[in-house]
Amino acid sequence: MFIKSGNGNGRERWRRNFRPENRAPFRARGIEVWAFAYVYGEGVADADGRTWGSIDEQVDAVANASMGDDVTGLVVDAEIELDGRPEDAKRICAGLRARLAPSQKLAYTTFGWIQKFARFPFEELDSGCGDAFLPQVYFAHGWPGGAPASLKRLREAIHARKLRAPVWPVQTNMPNPQPRTMAEFFSLAGDDASVFFLHVEDTDQTRRLSALDFRLPTLSPGGKTSDSVTAAAR
Repeated sequence: MFIKSGNGNGRERWRRNFRPENRAPFRARGIEVWAFAYVYGEGVADADGRTWGSIDEQVDAVANASMGDDVTGLVVDAEIELDGRPEDAKRICAGLRARLAPSQKLAYTTFGWIQKFARFPFEELDSGCGDAFLPQVYFAHGWPGGAPASLKRLREAIHARKLRAPVWPVQTNMPNPQPRTMAEFFSLAGDDASVFFLHVEDTDQTRRLSALDFRLPTLSPGGKTSDSVTAAAR
């Protein structure tokens, strides 16, 4: 489970969102909990014209809101504000890595259509925050070829740019893709894929997720591959 813990600042909203009481129900069920924080380039304004301080200030804000002995790791959400800013990416990863415990992981998430962002610092994030890469494969927004072609483009671009982090693809539930479409994505993307995001209980979105049935290969006791049905939202 990834729970948002920051958005470039130390606003109380994020500390409250990531408080231990919100993590505990997942940990009690043996589910890993990861912090998830959006970051900005130094002095780069967001879509509303706001800036979010220096890299050091952002690192402090994210780290202070994201720590805890029960936290498996932190995902850095870096997007258009870091385009063409490799040094900012290096500093963010180095600063946050220094604040984590040795057992905690540091991953990153960003664009899943890598070919469209030639100046984006994938390599720096992969090197400094590369315990996992969560590419946002938002094919439901109309990407050509749907999930199969989108994941194929992703694999080709990862190879071309020599990225080495384990790949945990993310798809979006925001436009309410059909369970069959989501199931196809999970069957192609593997066990470490996830969905963004979970909605309020008893809504159409949560009903679609709860209806998600798909087949994944599992190993039988004899070591041979067999099919098993998993019915759950990732």
